[in-house]
Amino acid sequence: MKVKWLFLLFLLFLALSPSMALAAGTGGGGGLPWETPIQNVSNSLTGPVAKAIALIGIIGAAGVLIFQHAEMNMFVRFVTWIVLVISCLVGANAFLNNAGATAAEISNPKPLQHEVGAAFPRLSEQWPY
Repeated sequence: MKVKWLFLLFLLFLALSPSMALAAGTGGGGGLPWETPIQNVSNSLTGPVAKAIALIGIIGAAGVLIFQHAEMNMFVRFVTWIVLVISCLVGANAFLNNAGATAAEISNPKPLQHEVGAAFPRLSEQWPY
């Protein structure tokens, strides 16, 4: 019974220890370890090389599906479809980035302005009509 209370007291000390709270708050705002590799993959999937590889993948997979469809087993057909889908996704991403499209960006939000009688113009006139 005494060991149980000592263990609980130790856990309470660790939970309320101010040194651990201060150590947790002084991280310095550094990035997470996986942010750099994800940024590298994102940069690789949006350039002109990715667009060219996607175009080659789309043409190659479509040609294989059109001309060799009856002679493929299910695994090769499945892999060909996967290559086609990934090529379309990467190609669409590269095409939209080159076209200047941005995702969910609000560049200049305008504040709402309400005018009296704007929704119901007849209400702003004198009664009786």
